[in-house]
Amino acid sequence: MLRVFEAGLGSGLGARIEIAGSESRADELLLSEFIGAALIEVPPDFSLDPHSISYCMIGEVTAEQELVVRHGDKEIVREPWTNLETSWSATFREVLG
Repeated sequence: MLRVFEAGLGSGLGARIEIAGSESRADELLLSEFIGAALIEVPPDFSLDPHSISYCMIGEVTAEQELVVRHGDKEIVREPWTNLETSWSATFREVLG
């Protein structure tokens, strides 16, 4: 999720992420780092030979300035970028209150 946040930071755009088809816990998928993984933005009509490289579409860029994350039919995050940016620039103590 850090890469999604960094990509959206200051862009004026948002992101809608779908964690689909996984039996794993949502927090494990959101907070884990995957060695060799990269986040790449491509056009909606992007197509790649599935035999050439392994990839997974995780969501889309949106005009709404918010981050939305869904796990199956449950929305687990909906947060405006302004709130995320404020938390990012605050100290840990300030974020936790």
